[in-house]
This record gives sequence, C-alpha cells and structure tokens, in this order.
Amino acid sequence: MKVLIATFFGMKSVPIVAHKLGADKVILVIGEAKGKDKELLDKNVEEFKKNFHYLTVEVAETDSIAVPLITKTFLKLIDKEKDNEIIINMSEARKPMFLAGLFAVSLRKKLVKSVNYYLPEKNDFLELPLLMLDIDKTKLAILRQINLGNKDPNSIARKVGNHRSNIYLHLKELKENKFITEDRKLTISGEIVLL
Repeated sequence: MKVLIATFFGMKSVPIVAHKLGADKVILVIGEAKGKDKELLDKNVEEFKKNFHYLTVEVAETDSIAVPLITKTFLKLIDKEKDNEIIINMSEARKPMFLAGLFAVSLRKKLVKSVNYYLPEKNDFLELPLLMLDIDKTKLAILRQINLGNKDPNSIARKVGNHRSNIYLHLKELKENKFITEDRKLTISGEIVLL
C-alpha cells in the first residue's frame, strides 16, 4: 500500500500530490490552529475527505512550533506505517513542521521511500535532502545521561563504562556539533537524536 504522509493546511497542493503519487492512504499532518484558522482547517480537511472518499484518509494533529514534538509525531506515523511504501510531502508546512519532518525522515531513512516538496509552477516534485543525524552509541549514551540530569564527566564515565578522558573528548565533540550547550544541556538537536 502506498501511504502519503503530508503536511496540510489548505487545498493547495496535497490534493494534486495525492493524485499524482497514486496514494492508497493519506495521512494529513496538521498543526494546532485556533479561531478562524481552525474553522478553515476543519473545512479543508472535510473537503479533502469528501473529494478523496475512495482513499483511506486519517488526520494527525501536532504542535505547530515545538520541533521535537512535531518530530515525534512524524516518527510515530512512520513507525506505524513501516510495512507500507511511505512518501512524505512537506508542501503545506510551516517552517518548524518542515524541519521536524526532515528530522524524522532522517532518523527513519530506511522506512521512507522519499520526502518531497511539490512545485506547482513546474508541476513536479523537488526531492528533499536528508540530514545526517546518526551518532555513535557512546555519544548517544552520554546524551541519555545528560538528559537524565547527569552533567558530571566522572559520573557519566562510570555509567557509560568509558574512561573519563574519552568522555571529555565526546563532550567536546557533542558541544562542537551543537548537540549540547556550553553548560551541558541538550539542544533541540540533542533532544531529537534521542527520539
């Protein structure tokens, strides 16, 4: 089954994308909306469901701004559909959702066939590049310790089972690569690789 996971706000590009890709199922990822935006979004979702009544259509609501939360939503959707052919379309995404979608696909590269953006002026797709978010298991273990509140290199070394001098080197690299801050707190990138 071909599953399209698409960011959605209006009826601009997702209907075209669903048709062009020959999707069997569409999951509309929508950000939180309020007031008139919520009314318009609900109307657009209902119109999409009506126009594509022959497809399975689901809606996944997520945060609009918090990149780690949005990434987690995408990861859950990808994991749920892992036995299907998954295509991610980011054409109707706000910037935080766009980034989160790229992060999620970068973390689940093997499960997703492609991630794209529809270009209406060319009536074609732009394949989006994936990010390298893979880090070694020692750095991952260090990030988990920091996430638990452990910032002491000696304590981290004991918990991780590595020599203190190696821990200092890993901490330096984690800081240089923006996974942790100067005072050893996780950055958004650090949070995302722990998902």
